Amino acid sequence: MRIPLPDSLRIRPYLWIERNPPPTEQINAMLDSLEKYLGKDSFYWLSACAVFPELHWNITIYLGNVLKIESGASLIEVCPLTDLARLPWLRYGYMPDWLRVYLITTLTQEQQQNIRKELQYLLTTAVQGSVSKLQLEVARQYNRFLPKLVNPILYLLSKQAAVDSQLRDYIFLGFMTGKSVLAMRVSDEFSRSLQKQKRYHWWRKVLRKLGIVVKPLIQEPSFGESGNSSPSLINRRQFLKWLVWGGGSLLISVLAHQITKNTNTNTNTNTLPNSSPTPVKSFEFEIVKVNAQGNITNRAKRKAQYFEEDVGNGVILEMIAIPGNSFKMGSPSGEKSRNSTESPQHDVNVPAFFMGKFEVTQQQYQQVMGTNPSNFKGEKRPVEQVTWNDAVEFCQKLSQKTGRTYRLPSEAEWEYACRAGTTTPFYFGETITTQLANYDGTYTYASEPKGIYRQQTTEVGSFPPNAFGLYDMHGNVWEWCQDNWHESYEKAPSDGSAWVDNDNQYRLLRGGFWLNNPENCRSAYRDNDLLTPAYYNNVGFRVVCAAARTL
Repeated sequence: MRIPLPDSLRIRPYLWIERNPPPTEQINAMLDSLEKYLGKDSFYWLSACAVFPELHWNITIYLGNVLKIESGASLIEVCPLTDLARLPWLRYGYMPDWLRVYLITTLTQEQQQNIRKELQYLLTTAVQGSVSKLQLEVARQYNRFLPKLVNPILYLLSKQAAVDSQLRDYIFLGFMTGKSVLAMRVSDEFSRSLQKQKRYHWWRKVLRKLGIVVKPLIQEPSFGESGNSSPSLINRRQFLKWLVWGGGSLLISVLAHQITKNTNTNTNTNTLPNSSPTPVKSFEFEIVKVNAQGNITNRAKRKAQYFEEDVGNGVILEMIAIPGNSFKMGSPSGEKSRNSTESPQHDVNVPAFFMGKFEVTQQQYQQVMGTNPSNFKGEKRPVEQVTWNDAVEFCQKLSQKTGRTYRLPSEAEWEYACRAGTTTPFYFGETITTQLANYDGTYTYASEPKGIYRQQTTEVGSFPPNAFGLYDMHGNVWEWCQDNWHESYEKAPSDGSAWVDNDNQYRLLRGGFWLNNPENCRSAYRDNDLLTPAYYNNVGFRVVCAAARTL
């Protein structure tokens, strides 16, 4: 029997074509229903269409013809095109970037590379037939016949790219140089060409007198050592720093043809921060939701991307990609067992980062630090009896060993990652049970039955993960954060950075531990401890991989 179009898409189609994303929980629910409606192969087709920044029927058909499924058949042979045609994005011819990111993350690295290879081929070689008649929008050019003496700067700019250059097509430009999932590697020659343009900043004054607004979108880029011959990553934000805005048109103020001339077509692109190594992998997992009685009311499949960090002797640290978004930090006024330290609830914008799939294990700690201070021994158990200073030293040594920046999470990053789009007291729902987390089950939070009390840590990954693919964010061991302790969120940063503006000796702890009541394991619950040596068998940590960000 054919599955009907999901109500969320049928009743409120405009919600899904807005530039600003709805709450993560709504997005995940919509994607679940969308995949059920389309089926595996059609969902793959839609995700492939998301790689290109403009939805166009010719490109949709082209991808349907060239992309194959496991049996060797093309997508268009096995998938009903009418199912795609009913979707709001195909009807309105527009898909917002936030949805494109979600869809592209469902693709494997190999699939992404294959799709980009086919699109690159289409854009660079198609000269005849229907695929060449895409009629993509092209940025309006300025008058090429402006007298050199009257308007020399505009004349010079109009000469920057060849007439038939694909760089005249800003849709193609967006595909080649877009942010996150659209990022691609180009030669350092192109980077150096951009860097040299700094000397022309006096153009802005001239252009302003000529009636053209010249606006650097953000601060000047830094491309690092110009002598490095390896490809560098150019994304949309960096590239836009060098665009000149005027009259609704874009003038490329660089040697634009270099991007197509020196592009590596076998690029490795993903939605992850620039610090990520390759290859990036993906894994599938199941999440569960419970009601106030502790009964599982829903099970759903999720996928997440991650990379593996080999810390030596085959000991692997798995780092999960956490997509950036905004969320409400703190607990709402009606949440049971809420503390004043969890208020005021406030909006925080958190950039993308990587977080450890598990708490740092004793095996990982031993490999990096050469010691294992834990009370409850076991290679796969979380390391405990570590101070804040110990955790920071671990991050420093790990950074030196790998060449990437590892650190403790900010408190905002931790809560955002823990919630994974949820607004309930726990990422499982209204309560937790001892089948879902390691805490003192002789106490209850809502109407769930009492559980067991294990009186010790458990191996990491023993319980179901949250929607980001993170394990043991509730219970097992406390987890250190970067931040100094503050009694409330008054004047807290709203950009996801660590709050370290006072000199007190207390640092943040999150998540609860094996001896805690369930209320102390809530997503919003906050605690603290001294950073000076005090060794407890209930405190551990997990790491993040991203640029340092403090207030």
